[in-house]
Amino acid sequence: MVQGAERMIIGIEKGFIKNITRVALMFFWLGIIILVPNNELEKEYVYPVVQDSERIEQIVMTLPQIQFHYAGRFHDSYANPIEFAQFTMRKSAHMVLYGFLGLSFVWVLKGFGVNGLRSWIIAGLLVLAVAVADETHQYFTDGRTGCIEDVIIDVVGYIILAFIVLSLRKFKT
Repeated sequence: MVQGAERMIIGIEKGFIKNITRVALMFFWLGIIILVPNNELEKEYVYPVVQDSERIEQIVMTLPQIQFHYAGRFHDSYANPIEFAQFTMRKSAHMVLYGFLGLSFVWVLKGFGVNGLRSWIIAGLLVLAVAVADETHQYFTDGRTGCIEDVIIDVVGYIILAFIVLSLRKFKT
């Protein structure tokens, strides 16, 4: 009887540590999104890399011309290839960050017994809520703009990463 109780306690401790790890990872991704202003990252890391790179400009110019409106601005890959590369890198980073945030939400939910499709849907709704909150905050911050297009980009990042993870799981089995 004592041995069974010890196993149960050890199992609870392992589960607790696992859940703490899951929650810590979730807060890590939230922290990156909320605490690190994107403008500072862009100026410090993205702009210097792209600004002085003739190679990136050459790569953009070899691609078919891409033109579109985004958040009230017109983007043209041939008219300004450096700006286009910077824009693409920033939005790709958004997709990746929110994708991993969503996966961490799924992981936390599963740790607390929410499984299957339900965990993926709830995680998607949480990603949407964080994206809306972030863009709302940006809208009211001087020097920043909040826009619905960024919310869509963020949620699409989660959907793509969720699709990849779920597809890989099906492929494994």
